[in-house]
This record gives sequence, structure tokens and C-alpha cells, in this order.
Amino acid sequence: MAYKRLAPAAKLKTLPAKYTSNAFAWDLDWRSPIGQRVMSEVLILADALGGWDEISPQEQKYVSRAVYLSIKCAEYEQADLEGKPTKMDAGTYSNHVNVLSGILSKLGSQRRARPAHGVQAYLAKAGRGGSANG
Repeated sequence: MAYKRLAPAAKLKTLPAKYTSNAFAWDLDWRSPIGQRVMSEVLILADALGGWDEISPQEQKYVSRAVYLSIKCAEYEQADLEGKPTKMDAGTYSNHVNVLSGILSKLGSQRRARPAHGVQAYLAKAGRGGSANG
């Protein structure tokens, strides 16, 4: 059976429940440019930590806060470099950077590997059994 592409009106406006159970405090349309940017940043950071499903709910909260602060700091920096008015003052920006630094320190700076489940687990999941004898 071929995959049928959904019409734009029929596409999901929110993430499936397994991705939102403890995801974010905000409600975004994930098809919007900011929604896509947030999700992209979250997935990049979570992937570096071993994957969204592998990190604890506490770390998921840290990831969402880090992404929020990172985007806010980037907006300030871009406006400042372009000579445009900024949405926050330098003190607030400095506070955001310090909080972001603290969150990233708690998450750690070392890339984590995704867990290897091995051939036996893969075969068992595929329904072929896990014995080496056949």
C-alpha cells in the first residue's frame, strides 16, 4: 500500500501525544517557521545528548529551556549587529546568557552515544527470535 500524502488542512497541527507528554510549556504550530526552528534546535541538542527518548524528563525540560534562551539570545545578537533596536536590554541579555550557560553545564558538554541494543535485540524486535542457532 502506497503512502498517501495528506492535504495541508488534514495535517497534524500538534505533535503526537508521545512527543508532547513532557515536552514544552508553549503551544506552537509546528508547521510555522518558529515552530520548525524550535523543533530543529531541540532535536539537534537532544541528539547530542543521546536522543530525545533516551534523556530523562528533567533533561528534556533543560533542553526546552536551553533552546528558548538560545533563540532569544540569537535574536538579540542579530538585532544588535544589524544596528536595529533590541527587544531586551544588555543586562537582560547578559542574564539570559548566564542562565543558558548554567543549563548547558548541567546537560554536559560531552556528546553522548545512543545506546547500542545489539543484533539479538534487533532480531527479537523484528520477530525472528534472538537465538544464534537459528
